[in-house]
Amino acid sequence: MKNSILILMFYIVSQTTLAQNHNRRYQDFDGYFNNIDIAFNRAQEVKVLDLSNQNYSQLPYKITYLVNLEVLILDGNLLTEIPYSIASLTNLRILSIRNNNLSAISYSISNLKYLKELFLDGNQITDIAYAVASLTNLETLSMRNNRLKTISYCLSNLTNLKVLDLRNNEITETPYFLSQMSSLHLLYIN
Repeated sequence: MKNSILILMFYIVSQTTLAQNHNRRYQDFDGYFNNIDIAFNRAQEVKVLDLSNQNYSQLPYKITYLVNLEVLILDGNLLTEIPYSIASLTNLRILSIRNNNLSAISYSISNLKYLKELFLDGNQITDIAYAVASLTNLETLSMRNNRLKTISYCLSNLTNLKVLDLRNNEITETPYFLSQMSSLHLLYIN
C-alpha cells in the first residue's frame, strides 16, 4: 500500500510540475509567438501563442485569424471572462487562463471540440459550467485555487478525462460518479 501511495505521489508531483511549467516547454517550439501583432502578421505559422503577463483585460479580436493555433496561454492577465473570440479557435488543443480574474466558465469554450488540456487555476470560479461537458476530448482539467464548492455531474461526460486537479477549493465532498470514470488516472482534491 505504501508503494502505491508513493508512486501516486510521484505521479502527482510530475504532473503538477508539467502543468505549472507548460508554457516553458513551448518556447523552442516551431510556431511559437508571444506578441499578438507579430503573430497576426504571420497568422498561418502560429501554433503556440503565449500572451502571459501582458495585462490584457480583453483579448484582441485579431486572435480569430490564427486558424492554426493549437496552444493559447493567457496566464497572469486581467481577464474577467473567457473571451468569446476563443470560440473561433477550433484547432486549439491546450488553453491556459491561469491567474486571472475569471468568476465563471463561459460557453465560448464549448466550441473547442479538440481541446485536450484546460488550465483555469488561480481564478475566482465558483462552478464548473456545463460548457465543459461538451469538451469530450479533454484529458486534463486543472482548476486549482478557485472557489468551487461542489463538483458538477457534467464532468461525467468527459469520458477521456485522465487528470482532474481541484486542489485548494472549498469542496467538502467527493461525488460518487468520479469513481466510475474509467479513464480518470489522477484525481486530486483537498
